[in-house]
Amino acid sequence: MVDLASLLTPGRTALEVAVASRAEAIDAVGALLVADGTAPASHVAAMHEREARVSTYLGAGVAVPHATPIADPAAADRPVDDGGAPGALALARFPDGVEWDGETAYVAIAVVARPANHTAILAAIASLLLDPERARALVGAGTTAQVTAALTTSSTVPGTPGDDGQEPSAAAGGDRRGLTGPDRSS
Repeated sequence: MVDLASLLTPGRTALEVAVASRAEAIDAVGALLVADGTAPASHVAAMHEREARVSTYLGAGVAVPHATPIADPAAADRPVDDGGAPGALALARFPDGVEWDGETAYVAIAVVARPANHTAILAAIASLLLDPERARALVGAGTTAQVTAALTTSSTVPGTPGDDGQEPSAAAGGDRRGLTGPDRSS
């Protein structure tokens, strides 16, 4: 099984990012993918284009900016330089939050993936957010070890050991029922 934590590296994780807008947040998390060669700069532009069409805020204080691989023709043959992995993630945490489609996002997880795995990775993130305890742990993570613990899941990605061949859940389709913001009572 491949869990989300296996798609994230410390070099693609930034935990104390200050941004003033959603656009800056996308630039910040996208830059993590570009900096280590995982994705070309054109992928970040494609992430902005997708965000202009449909918000990627999922709920629980988490946004998942991404671009479908075909939206970036320059990278069509190389949607992710990952050494054969099904995809890659980058994560930026905004302790002060950033306005995102009328909500406050504290974490942005950028996704870059092979076409066959893109939806399954998004579904795994949506599934994680449906667990309030794990969602709070992710939003409150102050170390890479805490991020890894929050992302560790049994969700599989198609074509990997443990894949049952089932289609991703409806949660990947943007259904926000059951998703709430972070617990701000403490």
